[in-house]
Amino acid sequence: MSKKRFSRTDVEKSIALARKTLRASFTRAAYDTWQKSHKDHPTLPQVLRFYKNWRDVCLSNGIIPVRMIDSKYTEEQILFSIQACADDVGVNFTEIDYNEWRKYKGKDFLPSYATVRNYIGKDGMMLETRKDLGMPTSQGPMPSSVLECKAEVMLFVRNQLSQESYVEWAKKNNRLALTTLEQNAGNLLELIEEIFPYYIQNLNNRSNGARK
Repeated sequence: MSKKRFSRTDVEKSIALARKTLRASFTRAAYDTWQKSHKDHPTLPQVLRFYKNWRDVCLSNGIIPVRMIDSKYTEEQILFSIQACADDVGVNFTEIDYNEWRKYKGKDFLPSYATVRNYIGKDGMMLETRKDLGMPTSQGPMPSSVLECKAEVMLFVRNQLSQESYVEWAKKNNRLALTTLEQNAGNLLELIEEIFPYYIQNLNNRSNGARK
């Protein structure tokens, strides 16, 4: 065992260096093997002095703990499936894309989309993994369907076009108060319903103009 004393910062730097070789997910045994060829870095016992266990090491350093996601697939297998699908279909693959790809490849040995989706969307540590895979780095789960995407947009629109949002906007920008607006022009939601088609048309015109 190395006699050198390492700080937690030293350990974190060593884990980060090992990660470049071992990628986004590796076991304590893999680190132990790596360290034996990098003897100027802390040994496994020296690493564990600063953490509760190997899982704590992983979660604290942006590494995916290698454990069973369900009774059939390990995280390493799921990671492989994500990478393979991204290579074949593209990094922004949808549920339909993945299911078709999985069927073509032979779905019996590949995780379901639900398993992949749960894995990709979980924990902040997935940010570095997304970068490693060349995937979008936004947090949150991958959309499971067009319907779910539409639901997200609906939530956005409902939040932005509410009476509460108008009151806040009017106050901030010194515009007509909601009571004044409704006294002179009618219910806010009815006004939005009337005006919205013109707004969409304006967006389309601007988008078409930008393409020219």
